[in-house]
Amino acid sequence: CEVSWAVAPAARGKGVGRRMVCQAVATVTLPMKAVVGVDNIASRKIAEAAGFRVVDDDGEWLTLLRTPQAMENK
Repeated sequence: CEVSWAVAPAARGKGVGRRMVCQAVATVTLPMKAVVGVDNIASRKIAEAAGFRVVDDDGEWLTLLRTPQAMENK
């Protein structure tokens, strides 16, 4: 399962993206993947707040995974 998001410019920096992604993934029991640009610090922080962890960095893109087991140990 792959997840992606976008936050309107006027809503950025207000926690909207973090709340949106955290709520969206909260009930998903499947492993989830997100891919963000290495320079997109805001999206990386959102993903990590939602329980995703970086598993690959090719210098251009970060691949992050969120597994149900990881969330049980949180």
